[in-house]
Amino acid sequence: MRKDENEQMNYDENGYYPDEKKQDTNENEPILFDKIFGKIIIVWFFVTIFLIYKLAGTPNGGYKALIMFIQLFAVFGIAGMISDGIKKRKLMIPWLVVTACSVAGMIAVYAYQIGSEDLRHFLRRLGLFLFFMLFIVIGLGVVITSIRGSRGNPQRCTFAVTATCVKASTSTETANGGVIVYYNPTYEYTYEGETYKSTVLNVSQLRESGMSYDIFIDPDKPKRVYDPDSVKSYLFPVLFGALFVAMPLIMMILIFKFADI
Repeated sequence: MRKDENEQMNYDENGYYPDEKKQDTNENEPILFDKIFGKIIIVWFFVTIFLIYKLAGTPNGGYKALIMFIQLFAVFGIAGMISDGIKKRKLMIPWLVVTACSVAGMIAVYAYQIGSEDLRHFLRRLGLFLFFMLFIVIGLGVVITSIRGSRGNPQRCTFAVTATCVKASTSTETANGGVIVYYNPTYEYTYEGETYKSTVLNVSQLRESGMSYDIFIDPDKPKRVYDPDSVKSYLFPVLFGALFVAMPLIMMILIFKFADI
């Protein structure tokens, strides 16, 4: 993108002047695909909701309605994989996980419908266990992310690098009647020929995706970073994550010990 001192700033939102825009027609294909594919997914979503409504009102239709609901997640996962393939991007693991879990869920519902009482008893306990484990994993993820994102310090992180912010989410905190906004940037940087990514929590200054910033890393553990503008305010996320771990764990132990399910 160029800009002359006496020239009017008439470039577009992508930073191109009219005479600089690419003429490659293939670049619009992924956008067109997203629009068409997105509309198909939306239509299928409403069709599924209609089918669930119809099935729920039929004898023994509850199982079929539940299977129809679960298949939505499988469709979203498959759609994501197809989209990545069309755009020639690296396959994202979450798409595989969502699809696999959805297929497993549909199989479990069908098995519960036709299975013996012993099989149903096993599936009920397994479903309840997986439900509680989901919250436990989420809680552990919050705790680990909070600690890892805030553990950098000036004493260990002494090597300065210029890092690119590849992702910047925000979080808020209420203090003294006002709301404080923190940024949680994910930095990408190179050290001794290797590229690393690390996330820092609670940065007080604006961080924008695609911009470069000066941070410090630990030479012994390059994934450990320190942002001079970060604020050590991770006690609440850690406690919140610990609560997400403790409560489901306690309930799971009590239910499995005393309830007949």
